[in-house]
Amino acid sequence: AIASDFFHCKGKAISENTRYQIDFDVANGSYTIQPGTPAAVTKHLSEFGPDIEFVNASFGKGHTINFYTRGTAAPGNINLKNSRQSNATIKVNITGRTHIAFHIQ
Repeated sequence: AIASDFFHCKGKAISENTRYQIDFDVANGSYTIQPGTPAAVTKHLSEFGPDIEFVNASFGKGHTINFYTRGTAAPGNINLKNSRQSNATIKVNITGRTHIAFHIQ
């Protein structure tokens, strides 16, 4: 779901000629998409499963990824884990491409 939000924001940034950003609140297990339609949208990891949590979110100097009007993005990554200690890493490069790696326990 997070990766699909990345794809969605990249497409909207291009089609609407508007910068989109996703701000990750690692401590509370949520993220906010701006500029949402019609307002900012906040999603919680608990919507995707009861035992998923952020390990970290790193995009430059903070926890916010920006998608720009030409389809580029601020590169960085997000790490998630579940109660079985399986991990997922979602990476975004400067061209806005998203890659996901799973490490199943």
